[in-house]
Amino acid sequence: TRRFRGSIASIGHVTMVMSPWTGPRPLKRVWCLFEMYSAMADGVTLDMVIPRTQRTDFLDAIERDFDAPRNVLSSVDAEQAEASRESDRAGIFAAIASM
Repeated sequence: TRRFRGSIASIGHVTMVMSPWTGPRPLKRVWCLFEMYSAMADGVTLDMVIPRTQRTDFLDAIERDFDAPRNVLSSVDAEQAEASRESDRAGIFAAIASM
């Protein structure tokens, strides 16, 4: 995980595609969450983008409820995040616990 964080820091920019915006897949994947954490912890620019195909729905939702995007982001439950390999998931959680 140190190597991964070092790679993120050396790249200097992370872009997450938040799709679907109502329940973005990256917010449910442990590697993506760790990538976001690494970017924020190391002062790396982190951009979250919504696909153009979802823009109208996103803007309509904001008109109905301005807090809608914040509610999506605040609903993240890292303990429920998934990984293709359980060993990756366990390793990331162990690394976070040791920080």
